[in-house]
Amino acid sequence: MNKRGLTTIICMMTLLILGFSSAYSVSPTIPSSISLNCDESYNQEFTITPESGEAISLTPMVISDDNMQMAITYTSSTNHFYLSLFQTSNCIPGDKQFSFKINDDVKNIGVNVSADLFELGSITLSEGRSMDIGGKIEFSVLTSGDDTLRYMIECETSEEGILDVGESYDVICSGESFRFELEDSFSDLDASIIKVFSSESGYAITKTDTDLNNAECILGIDTLGAKVKRGNIFAIKTINSNNNHYVDGVSVTVLDQTGDESPISGVSSNIGFFSERLAEEYEQDIIVQLEKEGCEPYTNVILFESSYSDYIEDKTEEELSKTLKLDMDSLFIMGQETTATVTNLKGAAIETAVVKLTKPDDTTFEIITSESGLIKFTPEVAGLWKIQVTKDNYETSDLYEVQSISGEYDIIALVDGDETSRFEKGDKIVFELRDSNDSIVTLDVEAEYGNDKVEFVQGISEEVDFVSDYELTIPEINGYDEEDYKTRKVEGSSNFIYWILGIAVILIIFVVVSRAKGANPGKKKVNKMEVQLGTQN
Repeated sequence: MNKRGLTTIICMMTLLILGFSSAYSVSPTIPSSISLNCDESYNQEFTITPESGEAISLTPMVISDDNMQMAITYTSSTNHFYLSLFQTSNCIPGDKQFSFKINDDVKNIGVNVSADLFELGSITLSEGRSMDIGGKIEFSVLTSGDDTLRYMIECETSEEGILDVGESYDVICSGESFRFELEDSFSDLDASIIKVFSSESGYAITKTDTDLNNAECILGIDTLGAKVKRGNIFAIKTINSNNNHYVDGVSVTVLDQTGDESPISGVSSNIGFFSERLAEEYEQDIIVQLEKEGCEPYTNVILFESSYSDYIEDKTEEELSKTLKLDMDSLFIMGQETTATVTNLKGAAIETAVVKLTKPDDTTFEIITSESGLIKFTPEVAGLWKIQVTKDNYETSDLYEVQSISGEYDIIALVDGDETSRFEKGDKIVFELRDSNDSIVTLDVEAEYGNDKVEFVQGISEEVDFVSDYELTIPEINGYDEEDYKTRKVEGSSNFIYWILGIAVILIIFVVVSRAKGANPGKKKVNKMEVQLGTQN
């Protein structure tokens, strides 16, 4: 490689390093993990040195985990920040995670909290044997294998688990912390060595003489601390009541005392677990029967958390609280702002509900309800709108259908089914309300026509008699303004026709008479002159 090529590579690498380097430095280095005991806290001051005058911002992200809190105090004038990690209540051992950002860089801090425990000693236990620690907690060995152990811990409740050699299990019982660490396990000896720690140094360890595995089998159930509820999963562990150790392969039958519900049957698993969903219709408490060969059977009434009447009442109350509905106008007016309120069936306003609106052209949009359950929008399209409300953990509302109208209409008058504006006495008139598309505006309203009341049903009036000039007045309703319509009589329409006909008849008679006189003239008197001619002698 020549010198020029080497120089180019060095320059590129320098640019890359500069490009990926941070624009600030922190002193001392921010730890990625911290170990604390229950009574300890972490407090440290840090200095941020920005490069090239870059502005620095600190943003807390995850600031609490269990009962531990993180606090950051930043002074921008000096670019110092103070980081604190502290307990807010009783200690809960375990791993915690916290984070914050310096500009866009995320800083994660893992905190391991452990109780200040005292080693009480190492105990060898055979399978089926147990030990008591200070009368607070009991640890039992169920099975021992090569490098593994299956155990049961009894405190406020019973708990089973598996440990491998080198692993430990921490538990808090009666306000005290305990740790059980598996040092070794031997399958050929059916025994394990467990090291015991406690937050109280004076607790004594007492080994029991009872062999859990050889105890007489009397069947029983452990509801695992859960309350039995109608419509929920009924989960139990089948156990030997003598030692609280699980019993597998037990036949389980759940019976309805009224006999209305079909029996539930099944077999517990290889760790004694059984679960089935109960029907909602149990009116009385259930009966549980357990059977297994070699064990004393078990039959007992298991009480529901509440009576059937209380259950129905609570269920109704929950349905009312969790079912959505929409309160709004039954008609939208184009161009006018519309408001609607989302509530539950008890009338309480529901915030952050999603209201989906589908326009007449099938396009959709969504509105989120306010703190008071309110939405506002202005319909710009006429036609049928569809609206539905949803919210997590709530029953979806009904699908609402609302017509959007223009807000204006014309009054049309019909006589014998034909539209007209000319009326004569005795005409039977029916009025219709029509929009700009010549469609009926389906209003139900009482109007005034003259001194009478006229009923409109779905935009069509009852039939009225035309008597004289009257005004039809339809009041303001459903966003429509008051509208008027005047019916006018065609003045002298009948007399005018008769008058024209009369004139025509007279003219015809005159013409006929005139012609008759011209054709047959009357006799005139003729004056005659008589001349007598004589002969003159």
